Amino acid sequence: MNIGGEFRGNRQRREPSRPAKKRVKFENIPLDVSDYTLEDMVQEFGTPVYSNFYDTKESRTAVFEFEDSSVLQKIVEKYNDTELNGGKLKVEIYDSNGSQDRRHRRGDNRGSGGSHYAVGKKRGKAKEQVKPTTVQDLNAELEEYMNS
Repeated sequence: MNIGGEFRGNRQRREPSRPAKKRVKFENIPLDVSDYTLEDMVQEFGTPVYSNFYDTKESRTAVFEFEDSSVLQKIVEKYNDTELNGGKLKVEIYDSNGSQDRRHRRGDNRGSGGSHYAVGKKRGKAKEQVKPTTVQDLNAELEEYMNS
């Protein structure tokens, strides 16, 4: 755009990249295991600064981050391959890129229900284009319903 003889383009400011955060992920959690049970399991290692729970049709996943990342290995050693309510837990450390940090911080997720089906979502498929519904479409649908 040329404003007053000056060129001003659309430039996006990028924040400096933050180092990846180390987190511990519990996978293959049976659906009948509550968030509170998992939180109690990790409490002996400290209070998490981040926690989030993801539900799928078959199992649950829980992610925790601690101020002191040295406890993550201890958590893995204690809980990896242990049985919980008939399921064998898989516990591992991974690096988070920080893109999910804004969603749930410790204390913000208990009332959320934790149902996030994004876990295991395949990427790369094009999204289906959905035509927006117009007022006329809605009126016609309502009229048809009322007359049936």
